[in-house]
Amino acid sequence: MVMVVCSNEIEALRIGVVAGRVVGNAVHRNRAKRLLRQAIQPYLKLISPGWDILLIARQPLAGATFSRVEQVLATQLHRSKVLLSGERQSDD
Repeated sequence: MVMVVCSNEIEALRIGVVAGRVVGNAVHRNRAKRLLRQAIQPYLKLISPGWDILLIARQPLAGATFSRVEQVLATQLHRSKVLLSGERQSDD
């Protein structure tokens, strides 16, 4: 998965999820997008407003487990520093 983060001027959080044909057929692309949407759900209130986040599915995501997707997403969110300060996750 690739995560692209960009600040916006509207002070609102916008999240997009995409999966291209490289991920597989429609069934695999839809599964990958569902996994990403479900994994980002718990973080919506923890991400500070004013960001545009684009989650791009890659081919290995179609066969990944949900726990692995959650783990990778949590790592990428921490690295991008879009989470509200003072919030601590239980993935230590």
